[in-house]
Amino acid sequence: MYENLNKEKTANSNLGAVMGSILSVANGWGEASTFYKVGSYYEKVEIAKIEIETKVIGAGYYNNLTINCYVGYSKENKKLFEINDGANVEVRYCP
Repeated sequence: MYENLNKEKTANSNLGAVMGSILSVANGWGEASTFYKVGSYYEKVEIAKIEIETKVIGAGYYNNLTINCYVGYSKENKKLFEINDGANVEVRYCP
């Protein structure tokens, strides 16, 4: 059974996912989407937490240009992945 990790869910959902169980990453919807299949090598690391972080992508005169990102961390607080909030990306995995 597959579960989806997408930007509509809360940041702390799907805890305990294993990086080695990721099946695919798709960007967009339907036939117009770009599909990325995960390779045969996996790093078996549990995702301990997923946080929403603000990332500065450009400096402005009055304020900075920022985006929200979903960032997954291991138990050792190592960054495992970072997904842009506006990227319309879906990660599918088997728990």
